[in-house]
Amino acid sequence: MANTIVLGAGAVGIATAYYLERAGEKVTVIERQPAAAMETSWGNGGVIHASEIEPWSQPGMPRNILRWLGHEDAPLLLRLSAVPHMWRWGLRFILNCTSARFRRHCATNLALALHSLRSLQDIRAELGLSYDQATNGVMKIYRSVEAFEGAERSLRLLEPLGLVFRRLSGAEAVTIEPALRSA
Repeated sequence: MANTIVLGAGAVGIATAYYLERAGEKVTVIERQPAAAMETSWGNGGVIHASEIEPWSQPGMPRNILRWLGHEDAPLLLRLSAVPHMWRWGLRFILNCTSARFRRHCATNLALALHSLRSLQDIRAELGLSYDQATNGVMKIYRSVEAFEGAERSLRLLEPLGLVFRRLSGAEAVTIEPALRSA
């Protein structure tokens, strides 16, 4: 019997430990925080879903990164001083920013996300776990037509791969989440 150490007692770490132990491994989980699920699992509010699977390496991203250089509030913060040390990584990143590779990476990421969701459902059923779990989806709100159209392009790509989504009007969004009425 092998000994395996799993670092992190969040959702992914505990699920990994569960499957390893079920496969016959002797597992030790090490968590640096005083309680389980206090880092990534806590930081994303415990949300586990398959709707954020697009890789950063996508068509147009190298241009965006150049535009973001020097902006502390950029979605991808890259300091100019780091660029010389990252040239190999940067070249590989740029080579992955093609439409074909983006589609392939989206398909891979979505398959992994859907597999992970099914695995979590299996664990919940096998162990009879009950918690405040919801499967009614994630609502995304776009503040510009450009952002919405970009999301639409991604969704059209992901829908045939198994991502389920529906478009909502403003009124439908308010019906689901009344707090949006004042937004």
